[in-house]
Amino acid sequence: MNRTKINILAYLSVTYEKNWYRDLFKALVESDPDVMVFAIERPLTLMGALLSLGRKAMRPAEKDTSIKNFKPLSIVHERIAYVIRPLAWLNRIVIEWQVRRVLKAYGDLNKINVSWIFHPYQLPYIDYLNPKVTIYHVYDDYHCQSRDLGAILKLESSILSRVDILYLISKLLLSRYSPVHNNIRLMSNGVSEKFLKKTCHDHIPSQLLKSKKPRICSWGYISERLDFDLILNLARMNPRWSFVFIGECARSSQMKWKGILKICPNINHIEEIDWDNLPAYLNAMDIMFIPHIINDFNAASSPVRLIEALMTGKPLITPNLPYGDDYKNVIYFAETPEQYSAVINRIIKHGEDPAFADQRVQYAKEQSWENKAKLIKEDIINCLFRKAERSMAGNG
Repeated sequence: MNRTKINILAYLSVTYEKNWYRDLFKALVESDPDVMVFAIERPLTLMGALLSLGRKAMRPAEKDTSIKNFKPLSIVHERIAYVIRPLAWLNRIVIEWQVRRVLKAYGDLNKINVSWIFHPYQLPYIDYLNPKVTIYHVYDDYHCQSRDLGAILKLESSILSRVDILYLISKLLLSRYSPVHNNIRLMSNGVSEKFLKKTCHDHIPSQLLKSKKPRICSWGYISERLDFDLILNLARMNPRWSFVFIGECARSSQMKWKGILKICPNINHIEEIDWDNLPAYLNAMDIMFIPHIINDFNAASSPVRLIEALMTGKPLITPNLPYGDDYKNVIYFAETPEQYSAVINRIIKHGEDPAFADQRVQYAKEQSWENKAKLIKEDIINCLFRKAERSMAGNG
C-alpha cells in the first residue's frame, strides 16, 4: 500500500515557540515520518522590520527537523490589508514568493497538499500552492472581537464555503458552525504526554526559592482575559500565601498589572522562562488556578493551561466556565476572592483524596496532543482519499 505524504502549510497568528502549535505539530510529525509541517508565523511588516534593524526579518527554516518554522516579511499588517485591498494583493504576492523560496530548498516538498489557517484574516493564504485539503481551526471566539466583527463575519463566510475540515476549540461553538459546515470536529487544546515526565523533578527553580508556601500558580499570557480585581483582592486578603504568575504581560495590560504588583508583594511575576522548563516550575507549586474573568470570550475557550494543570495532578481551581464541565469531579470552582480563599484554605488544612491526582493525570492523557494528532492525520488522509476518488470518477 502506498504511503500518503502529508505536507502541511500552516499559517499561525502568534509566535510559534511560545504557543500550543509547537506541541501539536511535534505530535503530528512524530506520529508519521511522512508528515511535514511548515509553520509560518504572523508576518513581520516593513515598518516592524525597520523598527528592529538588528533582527533578520525572515527566520530561516531548520533543515534537521520535520517542522520548518519561519517568519516572513509582509507589506502591512493583515488587518490593514483587508481594508486597503491593493495592499492585500501585495501582501499575498510578497508572502507567497517567500514561501516558495523556502519550500524550494526542500525539493519535492514544494508540493503542499494541506493548507491550515487559524484566523479569519488568513483567508488570502488558504489557496497558496493549490492544496488538496484546506483546514480552518477556530481556536478562539472571533465573534467576540466586536471592533472587527463585520470583517470577521465576511471573511469567515468565505472561508467556510471553501474549507474541507473545520476544527472547533469548544462545544460552545458547535451551535454557531454546525448549520454552515458539514465536516466539523471538536478539537479542544491538549498537552504533550512528555509534559508529565518533565514534572517529576524535585529541583526548585531559583526564582521560587524566596516564595513561601503555599505557592498558588497561574501561567500563560497575562492579558485582559484575567480578572485583575479578583487577583488583587485575593492576594491582599491572604498576605501569607505566595501567588506565582509565569508568562509575559500584554502591552495593553502592563499599567494595571504593574499597579497590582506594587500593591501586593506576595505576587511573584516570572516573566521570562524557557518554556521547556515550565514543568519544573509547576512541580514546585502547591495549587493551580486560572483566574479568568467570566465573559463570552473565555466561555468559548479551551485553555492549554487547564490540561497542563491536570497533567501535573495538583489541585486546580477555575471559574465556573464551560471548559471545566468535563472535569467537575476533580477540579474546584470559585468566582469571588472569598470563594477562592475558602477552597484554598480547605485544601491546605485538610488536603484531598489522593485518587484525585491520578484522575486528573488520566483526564490529561486522554486529551493529549498525541491522541489528537492521530485524529487529525486520519481526517486529512480520509479527505485526500475522498477527493482522489471523486477525481477518478470524474475522469472516468
